[in-house]
Amino acid sequence: MRVYSIPFSGGSMGKNQGCERGPEAILSHATEVSHLGKPLTIQNQTVNVFSSDFPATQLSILNTVQFPSVCLGGDHSITFSTFKAFAQQHPGAALVVFDAHPDLMQEFDVPTHENYLRMLLADGCLLPERLVMVGTRAWDPEELRFVKEKGIKAYNADEVKANRDKIAHEILHHVQEAPLFISVDIDVLDPSVAPATGYPEQGGLSSADLLYFLAKLCALETYKGADIVEVNPQLDSQGRTATLAAKILAELALDSPL
Repeated sequence: MRVYSIPFSGGSMGKNQGCERGPEAILSHATEVSHLGKPLTIQNQTVNVFSSDFPATQLSILNTVQFPSVCLGGDHSITFSTFKAFAQQHPGAALVVFDAHPDLMQEFDVPTHENYLRMLLADGCLLPERLVMVGTRAWDPEELRFVKEKGIKAYNADEVKANRDKIAHEILHHVQEAPLFISVDIDVLDPSVAPATGYPEQGGLSSADLLYFLAKLCALETYKGADIVEVNPQLDSQGRTATLAAKILAELALDSPL
């Protein structure tokens, strides 16, 4: 499996310093998990990043990442370029995001972990009808207004926990025809199982719920790329979050050139 490490925390605007160490922490636990009963075989490449230069970092990601692959962040701003690269290689792509936060705040000068989704939509490489949000539970009124205006499919955490099978079926039906990219922000999970993140939100998904959805989505022939973001090993001395992220990486495993 081809993996790209993207050790960038500049998009967190100083609010999640330490998540640049996420890729290293996740990979350090990857030998402890398996995919379909076999040890993970990983070819890792680290993308050049520039901590004080957002445009240069985003361009480096865009020019480096090839799919099929899984990218490891870093903060969620990296998805502006990981998905954009994916959409350039797979036109008409769909994006399913697992995240406690909508990340649809007003556009800034550069993509951040608070607005990268809004900027992807503004860029035109992602259409509103190709976006699905899962596990949200910390909404700003402006984000709610924007989602309703654009008709974006969004399932909050309580809905997911109450109607998991039904929602999984709806999502699979919605994205099955499009090239699929999956983005997992570790804060979609409840802090009781994934404490090491900059914005923990109570009432999140269980690891079993998340892995259930990923198994369904990754079984689609159209699934070709993913990223895992916002793991901050500095906030979890026991390494529980990085260990779980390595399990998620195994679930997202893709056959790719090694």
